[in-house]
Amino acid sequence: MIPMLNPDHAEPRAFAADVLRRLGARVEPDTGGLRAELTREQLETLEGRPLWTLPAGSLITLHLAFDQAEAGGDERAELLVPGSFRLDQLCRVALERGRMGRAWLAVPGVRARRFRPYLVFHFRLTYVGPDPRERLAAVAVDLVAGEALFLPKSPSRVRFLPRPDGTPADPPRLTLGEAHRQALAVLAARIAREDAGWARAARLRIEREREAIIAFLHTSETSEGEPPPWLKARLRELDEAARPEIRARAEAVTLLYLPLIAGEPSGRLYNPVFRRTVPPDPPAEPG
Repeated sequence: MIPMLNPDHAEPRAFAADVLRRLGARVEPDTGGLRAELTREQLETLEGRPLWTLPAGSLITLHLAFDQAEAGGDERAELLVPGSFRLDQLCRVALERGRMGRAWLAVPGVRARRFRPYLVFHFRLTYVGPDPRERLAAVAVDLVAGEALFLPKSPSRVRFLPRPDGTPADPPRLTLGEAHRQALAVLAARIAREDAGWARAARLRIEREREAIIAFLHTSETSEGEPPPWLKARLRELDEAARPEIRARAEAVTLLYLPLIAGEPSGRLYNPVFRRTVPPDPPAEPG
């Protein structure tokens, strides 16, 4: 498990500095607030959109204040308070990268009837083969109904709440182990559906290189030349890599509370973040 957001960093100033530094930004105190220097790529990650108008390699400076007194009359200052656009961006990045241990989400203009707990597993996928790569995937498991869903990338129309607002929350029914199995099942199904082409191409590439080396070695054995040792070593490597695979590792977990509202016209509970009706609660076990 990689370390999640430091619990001492729940205060907006420390939270913002922590997330920005993890993005790679240079962060310094600035007249009571914070001054952060970001590259274009880092700012694109923070804002969740491409910034074509900024030249590559440019540095962008953010001046962050945490109350009106700190902002003063500085027109450059951005106010970071609960509900502000920039603070929501920082929360989204922290959530997507598994740096938040617990969070509550709200949809502006919508009054939640209750909150539903979801356990979000942040997986790192490692593609082992001739074309190695890595990517991240986040799977959210409904701890009441047991449904597993991929967390939307940069969910829109949501606000992060600094603390529960008094709305009732459903008690979880699934254990950590049960939720992990549900998340792995959904992840495996997507990998089988979307990455089968990568595995086929990797196997074909390995086989073609292997056949070429075997043919060269056969030719070398019937001639006076001796094949270089590295070639035989490469053949052994290909034999070991003849079965490309994708390895999944859960590196962080976030407990996320999402709002549920009454859907129209059925009245069934609806999750506005995932934009879907939630499954009915399972029957209570006989006591």
